[in-house]
Amino acid sequence: MEKIRHRLCPVCGMIIRGRIDKKFCSSECRIYFNNAKNRERHKLLNEDKCLGLIYSNAIILYEQNSRI
Repeated sequence: MEKIRHRLCPVCGMIIRGRIDKKFCSSECRIYFNNAKNRERHKLLNEDKCLGLIYSNAIILYEQNSRI
């Protein structure tokens, strides 16, 4: 007999149904997870002014170069 392994959503803990490479049970959980991850990154950048300036300049340069 095959042992069925249930995958659980890292945000809410519900069973994930569907494709094998799916990581979240719903779009809401996926969006919540990504927003929380980005919130942490921006929090660290805001605490360190030097890193924040470097990050801001890098974003500006990237946007300028992507338009070319």
